[in-house]
Amino acid sequence: MNQTEATHLIRDVFEQPFDEARFARFVRELLNEVDESKATRPIAGQYIPLSFRDHVQQYRRLATYTDPDGQALDILLVQLKKSSGLERARTVQRNFVAHHLKTRDGKDAALVAYYGEDRADWRFSLVRMDYRLRVDGDSGKVKVEEDLTPARRYSFLVGQHEPNHTAQQQLFPILADDRRNPTLADLESAFNIESVTREFFSRYKELFLLVKEEMDGILASRPAARAEFQRTGIDSETFAKKLLGQIVFLYFLQKKGWLGVQPGQPWGSGPRAFLRQLFQERWGQYDNFFDEMLEPLFYEALAVERPDNLYGRLGCRIPFLNGGLFEPVGGYDWEGCPIPLSNAVVQAILNAFDLYNFTVREDEPLEKEVAVDPEMLGKVFENLLEVRDRKSKGAFYTPREIVHYMCQEALIHHLDAALNLRVAPLIEPEAEQGLLFGAPPPRQASLPSAETVYTPRVPRAEIERFIRHGELAAEHEAAREGGAVSYARRLPQSIAEHAQALDDALAGVKVCDPAIGSGAFPVGVMQEIVRGRLVLNAYLGDEGAGRTAYAFKRHAIQESIYGVDVDPSAVDIAKLRLWLSLVVDEEDYHSIKPLPNLGYKIVCGNSLLSVPKDLFNQHLFARIEELKEQYFVETSRPAKQAQSREIDALIGQLTHAQGQFDYEVYFSEVFSTKGGFDVIIGNPPYVSHDRIEGKQLLKSRFEAYQPFADMYCYFAEIGLRLQGRHGTLCFITSNSYLKADYGRPLRKLIGQRNVVLQLINVEDFQVFDSAIVNSAILIAQRAPVDYAPDCCVVNSPFSGDQLFTRFVESNRFYLPQSEFGAEAWTLMPRHTLSLVRKIEAHGRTLEQLKCKIRLGLATGANHAFLIDEEKRRELLAKDPASAAVIKPVLRGRDIFRYGYQPSSLYILLTRNGVNVKRDYPAIYEHLDSFGDEFKRRGAQGQHWTNLRSCAFFDDFKREKIIWIELTDRGRFALCTDEIYLVNSAYFLIPPPQFDSRYLLAILNSSIIQFYMNQIAETSGMGVNRWINHFVKRFPIPQISRRDQASIADSVSQILRLTKEPGYLEDVAAQAQVTAMERVNDDLVYDLYGLTAEEITLIESQLKGKTEVA
Repeated sequence: MNQTEATHLIRDVFEQPFDEARFARFVRELLNEVDESKATRPIAGQYIPLSFRDHVQQYRRLATYTDPDGQALDILLVQLKKSSGLERARTVQRNFVAHHLKTRDGKDAALVAYYGEDRADWRFSLVRMDYRLRVDGDSGKVKVEEDLTPARRYSFLVGQHEPNHTAQQQLFPILADDRRNPTLADLESAFNIESVTREFFSRYKELFLLVKEEMDGILASRPAARAEFQRTGIDSETFAKKLLGQIVFLYFLQKKGWLGVQPGQPWGSGPRAFLRQLFQERWGQYDNFFDEMLEPLFYEALAVERPDNLYGRLGCRIPFLNGGLFEPVGGYDWEGCPIPLSNAVVQAILNAFDLYNFTVREDEPLEKEVAVDPEMLGKVFENLLEVRDRKSKGAFYTPREIVHYMCQEALIHHLDAALNLRVAPLIEPEAEQGLLFGAPPPRQASLPSAETVYTPRVPRAEIERFIRHGELAAEHEAAREGGAVSYARRLPQSIAEHAQALDDALAGVKVCDPAIGSGAFPVGVMQEIVRGRLVLNAYLGDEGAGRTAYAFKRHAIQESIYGVDVDPSAVDIAKLRLWLSLVVDEEDYHSIKPLPNLGYKIVCGNSLLSVPKDLFNQHLFARIEELKEQYFVETSRPAKQAQSREIDALIGQLTHAQGQFDYEVYFSEVFSTKGGFDVIIGNPPYVSHDRIEGKQLLKSRFEAYQPFADMYCYFAEIGLRLQGRHGTLCFITSNSYLKADYGRPLRKLIGQRNVVLQLINVEDFQVFDSAIVNSAILIAQRAPVDYAPDCCVVNSPFSGDQLFTRFVESNRFYLPQSEFGAEAWTLMPRHTLSLVRKIEAHGRTLEQLKCKIRLGLATGANHAFLIDEEKRRELLAKDPASAAVIKPVLRGRDIFRYGYQPSSLYILLTRNGVNVKRDYPAIYEHLDSFGDEFKRRGAQGQHWTNLRSCAFFDDFKREKIIWIELTDRGRFALCTDEIYLVNSAYFLIPPPQFDSRYLLAILNSSIIQFYMNQIAETSGMGVNRWINHFVKRFPIPQISRRDQASIADSVSQILRLTKEPGYLEDVAAQAQVTAMERVNDDLVYDLYGLTAEEITLIESQLKGKTEVA
């Protein structure tokens, strides 16, 4: 099938209401060979499982398919009872198909057409089972774990109101390949949202640049517009970002049918292409679309309350949204200052957005729609930051699956503390005799004690089940209530017994993200709060409209969610996502509620700053809190402005008008009621220490300060300060602080103030597309001194293919809190930890032996100071005296185990005190050719021709052990010549009590490799960093020179082989060396007193590791 045929087929099927015959033809063309002999008649009524009967009208199997890998799929048609069910009850839809697959031959997946009674819009979905495998403890056989087994669903939004650009792009490669049947992996790739998001980001960025350049031109040519922008403090970049955000929001609104509603008609009945119709002049004529149509739509229709929301200019209903999104950016005078953005630019924006499906429902790990959703706005924010800004602000977007995991875990630990940590009374109250009539007499309360005890009213494992699987369990609870005896209770009894306490804890939780970015974490926590409270409706009742998703979201936004960011654009997008989340669940089509004002919930400010405060001015705090409650729901623009002015003036009084952000002032209602936040969650900025400005200020304000500490360390300390009584800190950051010297103060702070509940070190997996960094998730909780649960630890590579929750469950182990003090956190299971401690006990560290470990030379300009053989000859020809300062040099890559390969490179060793211009004119001429930038470099000595100062130049002339920094397997070699190293390599001078060859064998041994794997950090590129901080900790057995001889003699034989020309190509010689290394390993094992079992553990862990050549 060629592209034209495929395009016509997709349009014929996906741009139309659902039609079974057309869909069947499409499936045959897509899969090439399907088995229609197993088709079924429609199944309905009592044959549909009771827990799905409220949602599913009927379903049938159209065909089956087995892919080339033997994986079996069903092709299903599922008719829902309501068309609105397509947008809602997504968990029910997914689990219905999962139930079918589990009970019908245990198939792997299904291709499903979901449609409602009107068939106009429908879903084309791939549902894939995610079976949990476990080993049966008795039989040893691998079994499928069926308890609450999740399935994943990926969906295209299709039908007569949906564009099919995305479906065409994704499905064409499979349709075009008539000769090969697709695998299940091929189908998953076609439903992959990441390729869609990359394309959308690219288009969005081009639109942003288009609008910005157009605005630059307008401001350059129109003095009045330029003056207005200067007056209001906005620029073309801010304007372009705001405009695109506003238009995107309208695409979500028109998706719900809220724009262009005819008078007297209900919300939801408006055209799904309202903006396109507006541009096509179906709602009125214009000369300039932005100036005459969009601005009035934004700043009148959507921003001003009107009777029945009737907007006279267009003759239709437009909802009043409030909230600030549709207020002029910076307060510019949109009526008095024309901004003639060209119609061509607006048309380009509409043309691009019209290609995509928009969905107001954010994806979850188990539910992904191949469409533009609010979550994408976070990636748009990252995508719009220039590379320079991205580095300086450290904005890296956290993948949604990790956000989902962290939000759930944060709430699980919050609920655990809220329900199960309590202060024990000194005297337990006596049992009270109830009276037949009247109230009991008053009693003296028991005296509280200082001891906080853990009393599991709802055990943590049951809270975890409630948060993770509550929605699915609720289906079974509903089925039980309906009389289905086959459905076992899926939520523990403790959830039912303490439903009100759980609901209160969810309703009252206070959450803060101190670097909110695009709002992914607060939105994620809000969604988990809503899900949890909806599940509890099974026990608490829905109380009419009082316990709806919309009500829970609005309550969470007003009472629970707080955030700060230094970037105003990030704050705007975070607010936008919270507003969109409300739009999603607004079901009252009779009266759409205005959006809340979030100006004092999501705040633009620097989280690292604070000001001195007079906290005795309680009346000022009380007034601020009263005004903020009013401001949140206020819809009158003059009233909002007056409230905002008074709030800002009061904040100015409390902060002495310093204009800096301070948590205890801006979020005073949290500190006055709870003393801090229950959950502090986020992804702090990834800014390296050398890019941080104002270090002296940080030094004076942070206990965690270290000159080489990165920015996230200070945010972690802020998070600790923000914790309430049992507040939970949940951050994903670089993992460097776990072991680095600069992380010691932070580790000490965490250990003093918190228990570490979870530490997930995601080795060698790049969580962030934009940064090469190893990441770790820390979950710590402020807790009483007598509460010390073991910490759940994961220290394993993550492939990214499995659910993150499953990854944690499969790789976790537990460590006592004693392992989390100021010293480096060694994350290993207890049996491994015991072996490491034994190794450490059998020797003294290189640091204790006062061994000098040096990093190679950092020239600051390798392109100038490192020369090749040709340049060396040229310089010597001009001036033979240059030979005195031209020295051979090695890079890390030139070093292999027990040897090194000359690099044919040389270093110009122009140390301080060398007058290059006078004594070496040829070298001076060479260096002078690199220009002014070279001469102004920071890393230089007394003169620009000199290398930076170094105290150990002469050590390079001595016998030394050298190695490369970045390598999986240690690569130590002995160097007896005067050879210099650059800073991709290290060297040490062996202590006098050791034969250099003996020490070399120890350093290249399997024991040291094993030890290094346990204690070191990796580079972010999958290899260990063999730096001074870790190498100095290597324990070296102390034996006499005489006892060292046998190992030293063996190493001498190895060195003779590795020095032979062509060794690296001589397979036989390398095999000899490997055999001798194995003998040396056995000798080294004896030195450390290891048992056969311990040796097996080491070698099994090292198996599969390969040397990085």
